[in-house]
Amino acid sequence: MVTPHHSRCVNGALNSLAFREGRFEKGTRVNRDVWTTIAKNLSILVIISAFMAFIDPYGASGSPGFLDRWVYWGPLILLGGVTGTLVIKGIRKLFPHSGLLLHLALAPLVISCVITLALILIQVGGLQSLNLEAVLGVYVFVWVIAVALTGIAFLLGKAGVTEYDIPSAGDCSVETDASQSAEAKFLQKLPIKYHAGTLYALQSEDHYLRAHTDKGEELILMRLSDAIDSLCDMDALQTHRSWWVARHGVESVKRSGAKVSLVLKSGAEAAVSRPNVKRLKDAGWL
Repeated sequence: MVTPHHSRCVNGALNSLAFREGRFEKGTRVNRDVWTTIAKNLSILVIISAFMAFIDPYGASGSPGFLDRWVYWGPLILLGGVTGTLVIKGIRKLFPHSGLLLHLALAPLVISCVITLALILIQVGGLQSLNLEAVLGVYVFVWVIAVALTGIAFLLGKAGVTEYDIPSAGDCSVETDASQSAEAKFLQKLPIKYHAGTLYALQSEDHYLRAHTDKGEELILMRLSDAIDSLCDMDALQTHRSWWVARHGVESVKRSGAKVSLVLKSGAEAAVSRPNVKRLKDAGWL
């Protein structure tokens, strides 16, 4: 028997679900995007490990069979991939202007330390049998491979987040509601305290975007290229592979030798890559 109390509970639940439907749908898309990214990264690691098993550099696995070599290289490539991701994330965080040379200089050093320890435990016989010659030999062997794979990973990653060609407002292909600007629509994706705010810039952090506003910063799971598409009617430019900046969000320009950055009104500094310096000058930003 359905009582009035039950009806009120059911109606309340339905109303709550309806109110949060947009958030629920976005959450579903977020989960799908996360799993898609994980699957893509794992696929790349599987391909790399298969390639390493095929060439078996230095005959490291000591096995003639392809599957045995794959079993040997698979965990090492996975360990190296996880380590490399964390290291490169740290490099980009500390050095937003970093290029291929810095990645090749720092990332393989750390990756090689981790993989060398793993190889020593697997091959040499454990920590008790360590000697300097064995450690250096294994480290150099790993470092050569790590440099090559880091360079490939960097170039592939850069290809995935290349400088985006910003269309002018007149070329904007995104349909906008005359009653609400693209900026206001984007801010609706953030928590409620940002809805009436002003968007200064977007910063790419792995699979997330950090939105810089006059009310603070907030992370959102979204690709930078998709965000730029949705905001193409704004007076803004992509200044770096990981930065998009609105003109009204710039407080000043900071120069340090050949490096240029934009100081936002929030105090944060947006990186400017060298190829984009001319674009900013031509647009009257510098």
